Amino acid sequence: MTQRLTFARLGRVKVGDQEPVAIMGVINISPESFFQGSVCRGPKEALSRAERMLTEGAKIIDLGGMSTAPYKDTMISQEKEVERVVPAIRLIKKELDCAVSIDTQRSKVAQAALEAGADIVNDVSGLRNSPDIAALVRQHSASLVVAARAGGSKDRGPPIYRVIKALRGSLDLAASKGVELRNIVVDPGIGFFRNEGAAWYLWDLNILSNLFAIKILGRPLLVGVSRKSFIGEVTSTVNPESRLPASLAVEGISVALGADVIRTHSVGESYQASQIASRLRLGWLLSKVYTREERKYSIVELSNLKHNSDFTNMKKVVSKDSSLMWDSYVVYNLSPDTAEGLKEEISEVGGNVIICETGGELKNAVVTLNTSSVRGLAKGKRGTKENLQGIDLILNSL
Repeated sequence: MTQRLTFARLGRVKVGDQEPVAIMGVINISPESFFQGSVCRGPKEALSRAERMLTEGAKIIDLGGMSTAPYKDTMISQEKEVERVVPAIRLIKKELDCAVSIDTQRSKVAQAALEAGADIVNDVSGLRNSPDIAALVRQHSASLVVAARAGGSKDRGPPIYRVIKALRGSLDLAASKGVELRNIVVDPGIGFFRNEGAAWYLWDLNILSNLFAIKILGRPLLVGVSRKSFIGEVTSTVNPESRLPASLAVEGISVALGADVIRTHSVGESYQASQIASRLRLGWLLSKVYTREERKYSIVELSNLKHNSDFTNMKKVVSKDSSLMWDSYVVYNLSPDTAEGLKEEISEVGGNVIICETGGELKNAVVTLNTSSVRGLAKGKRGTKENLQGIDLILNSL
């Protein structure tokens, strides 16, 4: 009993559970970018940087013409963004044999980049800013990266629940425009969730510690943490130039927890880190199958996972902040009735459940529980030891 293996193509690059971790090298043709070490001043410098990154192990070059750091006012016109990136894309595609990604959330820029030869659109807004990007991707037979983005003031629930919900919305939108799932990769949007009722760096840490749960969407996972502000906050490192060691640590953990693509400013170092981490990959070792095909099942058994030695690594509490004290559990191969029953019972004690399609009759789910939810399940009116019989708890590894 196994989960679906993820697979996609980013341009010509195959990514997913059975492929080597792909490195995406970041080149910014935007002087306002937060990390000045990533900035190139024109097409020729960008070409030289791209050539070096490919030598160091990059499979994809990601070009950006406008900083998207959420804490900076860096807006420029679409015309200016096009002016910055298109000459560099044309030159790199002419001189180098590699996949090129355009980092933009605006349709005019995406269109110009695709016409110039870009293979991938990397949209940090998850199509929220310009839904038309999806149609452009389809028209050009290109690939798409969609990042999770906050859904507004009415969006509620634990961090991983909201990220998966946002990504599912982006995937649905892309599919409605004709983009094939095999051409889409998802990104948890590290650094982009601000003002969400918790400190942004704690939010980011919580998402990173629960990365494996995002794989329930059936899509390969891209993670970009290189030198970001949460690293500076945690390590008290103000200057992004000094955040490389911590960046590599987080990238390695991300790969171990399921990341298939690492987006980085430091290709050589990230490539080495991912090579080691991919051989210690833990993502699906931390995922469990909780299955019962009849409607009656014991919800107490789920609450007892915290006390089972096999599940010690599933604890995801990263802060004393109660809004972030959530554990995630991946639940596979549930009948429709069982999935709905699970959702009902978890919701009654304040937990959250996202049910995902598998392409067949069975369903997969992500369950998020906080401390009070677990207590409610343990002493509630639901499961008893008498109905624990027949519940399969299977260590599921690749």
